[in-house]
Amino acid sequence: MNLLINSNLINYIYLVLIILLVNSIVKFTSQKALLAAFFTVILVFSAPLPSVLASSKSPYDSGYDHGCDDAGISDSSDKYINQPEKGPSFHTSEFMNGYYSGVNSCGGNSGGSYY
Repeated sequence: MNLLINSNLINYIYLVLIILLVNSIVKFTSQKALLAAFFTVILVFSAPLPSVLASSKSPYDSGYDHGCDDAGISDSSDKYINQPEKGPSFHTSEFMNGYYSGVNSCGGNSGGSYY
């Protein structure tokens, strides 16, 4: 949510700066300067802004990677799945299926608990 708010604030600041720039250019300069300002505006708005996308991996693949990582951790309090807001109730069944497969494939569950 903070990224989204910050992104909107950045866009607002860009807009204000562009309006001020165009206003001052129109008052004091030639057509060449207006053309330069136009291309500056295009460049500013085409600049990439922070994205809210979490990952390009599928939930299963992400779960598998976390499960495989957790398989090598002996202290259960250090495992990803036991961190605040990272437990099974915070994930999709697809993620958890990948997590369980990762734990099993990487040798972390010898008949005991996954957590």
